Amino acid sequence: MNALRNGQVIVGNVDPVDEALARVRRAAADLDRGLAGLAATGLAERADELAGRLAVLDRTGSMVDSLLALSTAPEPPLPAAVAEALATGLGGVAALLDPGGRLLATYPAGPVAAEPGLVQRAAADPGRVVLEAGASFRYAVSVATVARSEGTVLLVRRTPLTGDEVAGLRRAAHVLAALRIRQNALLQAYEEMRTDLLTELLSARRPLSRPVRVLAEARRFALDRPCVVVAVDGDAALGRVVADAAALLGGVGGRHDEVPVAVLPGADPQAVVEALSARMRRVTGATPRLCGSDPAHPAEGALAEAFEASRHGLALLRAAGSAHRSATTRDLALYRPLFDPERSGDVRDLLDTALRPLLDYEREHRVDLVGTVHVFLATGGNASQSARRLFIHPNTMTKRLERVTQLLGDGWPDGVNGLRLRLALHLRSLSA
Repeated sequence: MNALRNGQVIVGNVDPVDEALARVRRAAADLDRGLAGLAATGLAERADELAGRLAVLDRTGSMVDSLLALSTAPEPPLPAAVAEALATGLGGVAALLDPGGRLLATYPAGPVAAEPGLVQRAAADPGRVVLEAGASFRYAVSVATVARSEGTVLLVRRTPLTGDEVAGLRRAAHVLAALRIRQNALLQAYEEMRTDLLTELLSARRPLSRPVRVLAEARRFALDRPCVVVAVDGDAALGRVVADAAALLGGVGGRHDEVPVAVLPGADPQAVVEALSARMRRVTGATPRLCGSDPAHPAEGALAEAFEASRHGLALLRAAGSAHRSATTRDLALYRPLFDPERSGDVRDLLDTALRPLLDYEREHRVDLVGTVHVFLATGGNASQSARRLFIHPNTMTKRLERVTQLLGDGWPDGVNGLRLRLALHLRSLSA
């Protein structure tokens, strides 16, 4: 090959310097292309990472917005709605626990087992997200106000949370703490208003004043319908249960003169008492003594007398030994003018004196003499009819009545003794 240098033709091979320069240029071009490719790949990875983070921030931001909307809603949100917002924003199973570690709500629905140690660690360091890794990843963060712990948020995921998601969970706990502060303030105001209204309704003995009517309207308690006043045997803690149950039944409740009491709409005292009894049984698992008044009209100031009647009836049930009995003042109307609550021991004396011989014999011989006497008196002294009702032979009935005569004396069904026995049997039926 020929080459030209400084205007002269050189015969032979190319100069090695030129060949080296060409190789350098080709290597530089290859390096530029490689660097360009690497730069493009790095930018793509970086772009994917940024897009992922933006998606997480968008989800957690929407979650916080949803929680803020729930916290400012006119009505306090249900725990299930809060759990749903958390689960949607963080992509796992979210659960809310009360301060005692009991499960309030979970979303999606299903059992969530919370390790006590995890909850305790979260409660010991409010605001910090605590992790427990295993087959799944469990995160817990305490919801705490300045005054106390309000519970715990538990999140279960198959994959670990990113740093942005952990920050979102922490922000959610702060929002829920603010929600609890608002709920506590509303609850306190609600309790004060409810107590004020209950006190006014059960104290007024004349048509209600304008301020009380305004208070009832704010409480959405209608004054133009008949109501039944139900006195409940229990302590201060039960008063709160009565108040909540009354609210669910469209009434108002709480404590008045140290007595748990509910004012409920209705014209049938028995139906009202049974409805309250069923509601309280669902909450407490037991039914306390209850006594409901005759229907009275709140606007006329008639509830004060109804309250006194129901409290009087409750004292009579207590004196008669009734453990779990619901009654109305109509059931106890016969005894109200005769019974002084301050002398409740007299009721027990009546029961003991009139029925003690029969009860002692029953315990020793296992023969139902009290039931026999009750049926005998209820049938007007008809022994044959009583035997049929008791499903016993007439001769057995005759022998039982002879035994009763031996224990109580001749003439036990008649006169003052018969009246005392009938009263004792009726009172005993209240405690059955």
